Amino acid sequence: MRVTRAYAAVLAGALLLAACSDSPAAQPPSPTSSATDTATSSTTDTGTDTEAEPTPQGNELPVEVSVADAGGESIEAGPHNDFAIAAAGGIWVTGVPPGLVRYAAATGEITHRIHLASAVVQALDATPGRVWVTGLEPNLLLVFDDRTGDLVDRVELPAPPVPESSVAADEAVAWVLVDRDRPRILRVDTASGDLKALPTPDEPSALRYGWGSLWVTTTDGVQRLDPDTGRVLSHADTGVVPSFLTFAYGAAWVLDQVDGTVFRVDAATDEVSAIPTSDQVVNGGDIAASDGFVWSRTWTGVTVVDAASGRAVARIGTGGGSGSVAAADGWLWITDHDHSLVHRVPWPPE
Repeated sequence: MRVTRAYAAVLAGALLLAACSDSPAAQPPSPTSSATDTATSSTTDTGTDTEAEPTPQGNELPVEVSVADAGGESIEAGPHNDFAIAAAGGIWVTGVPPGLVRYAAATGEITHRIHLASAVVQALDATPGRVWVTGLEPNLLLVFDDRTGDLVDRVELPAPPVPESSVAADEAVAWVLVDRDRPRILRVDTASGDLKALPTPDEPSALRYGWGSLWVTTTDGVQRLDPDTGRVLSHADTGVVPSFLTFAYGAAWVLDQVDGTVFRVDAATDEVSAIPTSDQVVNGGDIAASDGFVWSRTWTGVTVVDAASGRAVARIGTGGGSGSVAAADGWLWITDHDHSLVHRVPWPPE
């Protein structure tokens, strides 16, 4: 996954401002200090601001180990492997010929190859029994059976999906960010075929559904929307360039591309805590969660966060480059777009 054009501008501006200022307050988020030393705030639809103390953290990240040293293996998967999602014991990866493949998570074998006429430019989503994929040119929402790989739904979209975003889904409904020039969220009911445009926050990036809400990252943080009307329910500050997010363990987990900080937004209270997961800018990145862990895909590899303690407990390096992350059946999978590889690592370590 690569950084978007709009977010690249925001990122460059943030770093330029920091570089040109002598004021400590204008310095860029330090990989070892600012994410944990500064309280973050959230606002609900009552209009009040609340201060939230970040989860206590040490400043040092775990020592990074290679895929080989972690007991893993690397699989050739060119030329454009990118987005990954775990579903029903499989890891679905885009950009592997003929377009979309399903690997058995436990063995690494390819079980299904699916030809796609469209380019996949958004992160996938998975719901029980289903994998959700958006395609560009032709502009489509595709829904596959997560075990057989059969196509179960196909909806034509009225505008192109926005690259480097993510589709969100729940049961028979999906939400898709379309039209990069005039971004808007489409609510797509695959059962009825109804499409409805929702009020959309300024400069949206990625979408996920959780706890009855639609969560949207923007350059102003993460906004929680009513999934049927688009009404803003709450807002939380989540770094300078919040991008991809996942929902698990009663919270939204948001990756900030400026320094790889992961922000946890509690779904019940909107309390925000910050967890450092990288020591450099994240160009693209991704985030996923399973088995009590949150997986932060940074520029150098994956940082493993223990969800209960909110602490980074391991780092697995891939040599640098963009990609995605997913985990299932005791294996962590890391796509490595820049090296045309997919890595798989046993987790917990053997």
